[in-house]
Amino acid sequence: MRVGIAADHGGFILKERLAAALRGSGHELIDFGSFSPALTAITPTSSSRSRGL
Repeated sequence: MRVGIAADHGGFILKERLAAALRGSGHELIDFGSFSPALTAITPTSSSRSRGL
């Protein structure tokens, strides 16, 4: 199954753990970020995430 995943900087570590579990279960993962625990502007990333799937 194809699964999209995203989180803000506060959820980055949990997102990475969940992503590893999903990949380990054989799912195709589309990661829309955040790509680090650093604070990022949410508006530009939210827009791209909503169009991703």
